[in-house]
Amino acid sequence: MAPEPSQKPFYLALGAVALVIAFGIGFLIFNIVSHATNKVTTTPVSTSVVSVTPKGESEVTIVATVTSRSTSTSSVNCLIGVERPATPLAFPIRITEHLAPGESKTITVSRSLIKPQANFVTTTDIAFTCT
Repeated sequence: MAPEPSQKPFYLALGAVALVIAFGIGFLIFNIVSHATNKVTTTPVSTSVVSVTPKGESEVTIVATVTSRSTSTSSVNCLIGVERPATPLAFPIRITEHLAPGESKTITVSRSLIKPQANFVTTTDIAFTCT
């Protein structure tokens, strides 16, 4: 028996909700697997945020450096994001860098902000860590 015409929007909405829930569950599973398969390193490094430059009202460009203090070549995982006063659009960006002993690398990323506060973001507002 076919659904009545008045029930079709209900079934479409129910299908859309089921699709959103399935997408959310899939995203969670992907994140769990991703975190489980990425090893945490213990490479000694030093980090610094060099500059923060507004690229409009709601976007900033961040320049940072990471320097290996290890005696061997290694890969380090870095997280970089905006803390205050601006609210970032997403979680911090994860970047993997391959460093030789004593090597420094410059990392440049752009971040979009929810509120147009890019002019108020300073280097002290940037969260930057590498392991």
